[in-house]
Amino acid sequence: IQYNSQYRHYLKCIHRIPDHDYQESARNEVQKRFRQLVSETDALTIKMALQEGHRRLAQVQSMVGYTPQATDDDSWINTKDEADPRGRVGVSWPWQK
Repeated sequence: IQYNSQYRHYLKCIHRIPDHDYQESARNEVQKRFRQLVSETDALTIKMALQEGHRRLAQVQSMVGYTPQATDDDSWINTKDEADPRGRVGVSWPWQK
């Protein structure tokens, strides 16, 4: 879970980089680094990679002025509805007419 969260935060930060070429280069680098570790099974290596990723993410966030929000109250994921516990919109699929 930390792995996916960290990856998403990187992509959000990279999206704020104004230079398109640098943005693409940074996205490719992040994807490459995460793909290198996707099949890693050693717990210590994973922990160290997450810590290093967190340190670098903080650097990128400070560079682009990104501050992650603790919660997203406007998200459909946070919808509390007895009839639809997953927060989906609508009552049937569009093709079921």
